[in-house]
Amino acid sequence: MSSPAALTSLLAKSPNMRQTLFHPILREKAENLAADFQANYNQQDVPALFSELNSETNKQFNTYLSGIEAYRSHPYTRKIDDLPIIWREGNTCLHDYTSLNEVSENEHPILLIPSLINRGYIFDLEEKRSFARYLVQHGYPVFLVNWNTPDEDEKKFNLENYILRLAQICQCLIQNTGKVPTILGYCMGGTLATGLTSTFPELVHSLIALATPWDFEADGGKQKAMLSPAFPLMEQQIHAFGQLPTDTLQLCFGLLDPMLSLKKFTKFSQLDEQSDQALSFVALEDWLNDGVPLAGPTAKECLHDWYQENTPAKGNWLINGKIVQPQHFNRPSLSIIPMTDRIVPPESALALADILPLNITLKPSLGHIGMMSGNRAEKLVWDPIIEFLKALPK
Repeated sequence: MSSPAALTSLLAKSPNMRQTLFHPILREKAENLAADFQANYNQQDVPALFSELNSETNKQFNTYLSGIEAYRSHPYTRKIDDLPIIWREGNTCLHDYTSLNEVSENEHPILLIPSLINRGYIFDLEEKRSFARYLVQHGYPVFLVNWNTPDEDEKKFNLENYILRLAQICQCLIQNTGKVPTILGYCMGGTLATGLTSTFPELVHSLIALATPWDFEADGGKQKAMLSPAFPLMEQQIHAFGQLPTDTLQLCFGLLDPMLSLKKFTKFSQLDEQSDQALSFVALEDWLNDGVPLAGPTAKECLHDWYQENTPAKGNWLINGKIVQPQHFNRPSLSIIPMTDRIVPPESALALADILPLNITLKPSLGHIGMMSGNRAEKLVWDPIIEFLKALPK
């Protein structure tokens, strides 16, 4: 949509004007385009050039809109049922996957912890793409945390409240299985898991951190600078609603990659509706759009303490009166850091991996969501997790 304005600037007579209007990394391309125009076009060609440009931009925009409409009208719905609930507190519940397959009594239970702002079924998206079921098929007892939308009491929760709730869940698993669980956290769930391991190490057998943010300045402040303009809006909404709405969180993710929506829905518009690729796209997009609002105090802590003060990496994050210090977690850990991640900069997650004393670090060439749901997730993420689990002491 900015192309007509860009063309107007490109055709400006003054080179200084072009140098001012175009981003430095595009300046050489702009100058080459201007030189090409001067060599091959005259002023009589300009109206036709603008007409062709408008036709092309309209074509691309309509293709994008067609992709959105095709997604909205797609008949796919998630058909697999959630597993039995063995523990509940407020709106948080714990699903038990052990009924799906015979599991080994010698293995430690695995606790899957999603981000607070996403539904837990990213671990159980479809029967053919279910990390939770994959673990169970390999004989591991699996349990999945579902945070769900905060109730009135949970709207008052801060990060410490959620970590204390995880401690309750671990105690439940120890009581039910007789074994201390392996904790697997994804994205923000990994940061919560890290807080748990530091505060209650006796409740954790080992740690697996997937795309887990830790140092919020490790990328040179790029992400913070990109998100900062939205901070005042978020603070206003927290004050008004007692929580940070899902739509605002989606806006923030959109700021991290503004062209992603255009690219993915344009591509989707060209797929056969019943193809496996189209069905997988809709399944994942449904999950992305089925977010969970973030409790007000927790949202404030994330915005201020994490993104602005960088308390985890600076050693100033307090949980239950203790500083969260992953460097003192002297049990096995595995960090998987997708190197094309736009949501959690790899540098941020590497900062945690580097200080965990008994850590194995893997760096697959995957994105933040692809590491759990993409075509290469099983080979590059799921299988290495199985190998890590096999090597753990019983």
